[in-house]
Amino acid sequence: KQWYQRRVSSGINAEYVVLKAKLTMEKDDMSSGYGNMKDDYNTIKGELMALRETYNSKSDDWIKDKLDLEKQISDLENSIKTSAGNGWDAERNRFKSILEDRDSQITNLKIECDVARSQHSQVNKEKEDMKQKLQDYEKMNRYGKSAAGSNSSNDSTQQVEDMKKELAANQKENKS
Repeated sequence: KQWYQRRVSSGINAEYVVLKAKLTMEKDDMSSGYGNMKDDYNTIKGELMALRETYNSKSDDWIKDKLDLEKQISDLENSIKTSAGNGWDAERNRFKSILEDRDSQITNLKIECDVARSQHSQVNKEKEDMKQKLQDYEKMNRYGKSAAGSNSSNDSTQQVEDMKKELAANQKENKS
């Protein structure tokens, strides 16, 4: 009878060791994947912020330039009309071409902004995928706890809590 009990308990211990090793490998894989995604997210976020700043500053400058040029055109048209000269058409056409160039630059910046926004939404999607993976990992961790019936997974629980905190911090950064 004792021989049988030792044999059963050694089988259970072996299953426990295999399950723990498998969960540890999965946790390591998920942790490295999360780290890579977090680095990518931070890089894209930085690029997006730089692009927004550039877009906003250039857009403001171009709008000011456009308003100044429109005012100059208006002033020149008025002065040419009063002087009754024939060269005003060439000057007017030159200013119109400058305005069209500025408008096309603004349009290009708007397109770049749309691209940055789509990249931002892609990063959000990846973040949601990571959140789902974290939830799946937590479920597996709980299953491992219930199967093992011991307190040896406290470290894993702490790591999951740390990952949750990091995810919440990333979400706060994403909102700002």
